[in-house]
Amino acid sequence: EPPPTGLVAVSAVLEVQNLPSVSSLYFWAMQVDFVSADGTQFGGGHIGLQWNKAHPASRAVNWGGYASQYLGGHVLTGSESELPSANQDPNTRDYMWYPHRAYQLVVARGSEPNSWRGVIADLETHDIVTIREINCEGEFLAAATVWTESFADCDAPSVTVSWSDLRGRLVDGREVGPPQVLASFQPSDRGGCDNTNTVVDHGHIFQTTNTERTTAPDSTLKLAEI
Repeated sequence: EPPPTGLVAVSAVLEVQNLPSVSSLYFWAMQVDFVSADGTQFGGGHIGLQWNKAHPASRAVNWGGYASQYLGGHVLTGSESELPSANQDPNTRDYMWYPHRAYQLVVARGSEPNSWRGVIADLETHDIVTIREINCEGEFLAAATVWTESFADCDAPSVTVSWSDLRGRLVDGREVGPPQVLASFQPSDRGGCDNTNTVVDHGHIFQTTNTERTTAPDSTLKLAEI
């Protein structure tokens, strides 16, 4: 298998199955590390959709990140987004997304060395938006994950999202995709909920809040052939 440090772009398709019915923040994101050729991590970024009451209709998109802890863990700087932001957050911008619609999230090398572009594409309208570029040292991407972060109470009405078409592009132009994923959950003693679940069905990863957990932590879930 090619080394993970050969990745220069990663992407995933996100679809929110139903809107949250509470005002608490929800964030569904793909996360990546920015690394050197020898695997040294300089920071990480997360790109995704938010249910965020600070933005019109509680809809927003985010592309931001943090430096590695040994570098201070500060919020990464970046270019100014062309998307507006109701609360002037440089990372989180107004973006009217819809449930039952697929959005492709892309992170790739930016226009300058040590910059990383975040792009969202509406796969129904084919509208493609560059959110912004963020600055972090590194030649490659690694440790791609997709996650749900919910600040709602554990007993808030259930919300499901799906992830699919997980892809990476290597420095030589080849495309790769993972044959399987590892499911992890935040433990309840660290603020997590015991009633979240992740399952795979026909190559789609479904993440659900307030449901029965049928997948054990650290389980390997096989994806369909790409």
